[in-house]
Amino acid sequence: MARYTKNSKGLYRTGVVIGYDEQGRQKRKWLSARTIADLDRKVAETKIALGAGSNLLDDDIRFREYAKVWFETFKASRGINTQAMYKNLLKLHFEPINDMKVKDIKPTHLQLLINGSAKLPRICSQMRMCLKQIFKQAIVDDLITKNPAAALELPRAPKKEKRALTQEEKDAIKKADFTNRERALVMIAYGCGLRPAEIFALTWQDIDFQNGLIHVNKSLVFDNGRPTVQPPKTDTSIRDVETPRMVLEALHAFRGENISSRLFCGKDGDYKYRKSYETEWKNIKGKIEAVLGYETDLTLYCFRHNYCTALYYSGVSLKEAQRLLGHSSYEMIMKVYAHLDAKKENTREKLDAINF
Repeated sequence: MARYTKNSKGLYRTGVVIGYDEQGRQKRKWLSARTIADLDRKVAETKIALGAGSNLLDDDIRFREYAKVWFETFKASRGINTQAMYKNLLKLHFEPINDMKVKDIKPTHLQLLINGSAKLPRICSQMRMCLKQIFKQAIVDDLITKNPAAALELPRAPKKEKRALTQEEKDAIKKADFTNRERALVMIAYGCGLRPAEIFALTWQDIDFQNGLIHVNKSLVFDNGRPTVQPPKTDTSIRDVETPRMVLEALHAFRGENISSRLFCGKDGDYKYRKSYETEWKNIKGKIEAVLGYETDLTLYCFRHNYCTALYYSGVSLKEAQRLLGHSSYEMIMKVYAHLDAKKENTREKLDAINF
């Protein structure tokens, strides 16, 4: 239900966004009714009228205005992280075309836009995805006949290889002067391969000491740095992960000094802001580097990749690795397994050994 207010006359009232002015500010149509049901009906009728055609969708609409309508219609109910991504794109990365009419935007305009962010490969990919969706809807709304974003190319960028832990890093983790909390966090990442958002969301109710399992059923995401617990992104992310003894031992030690229901919470027992978790990881990384004697590019995702690598060398099947990692498809795991297969094969050495 939309957000309604009740005035002194007993009427329920709300505003429906019908467009934007040249400064990007919302223009609203205000509706009122004596009952919530009647106001719901009026809101629905207004939205249908907008969708069927109004001055909001005329031929001269600017990209900025149409993109905001598109976001509110199709993305405003998505997850916090997804919303934040689209808001960031619309706010920061489409300025050169914001004041252009949707019908006047050509593929060249969009390709130049993408090329301008060539140093940010991930942003380029997100921009292309977003533009394709916006102009696809513009076709449905009869504003254009062809999608100018259909054939956009991404600038070539050096591919950053995902990596597992080095042997030196593994040795340093054993020697690092971690607190019980820090060691528990590192051991979960090392022995269970959970995503960072899954680790930080854990509660003690998720730890099954008797059966040696961690129940993964939520993620901690951030809205402008504020923590919010959400269900995992896909159904396959909800899973029970078999937990090695070293992880359970680290959790037992930490359990004795943690009286909150949440594992990695603040002093008030609640989840912390994003910056606090970033600082916590920086401290953990610093203790590992103190043992190593040099700086590394180590991230929590290195632990997840290391876990996937360990599953391969342990003979765990693709299907079981998919379940443990919570992936919705084999694709990512197959890439890791295929890379390790090639590495293990030592083709050149075998060919050199052939006696022709």
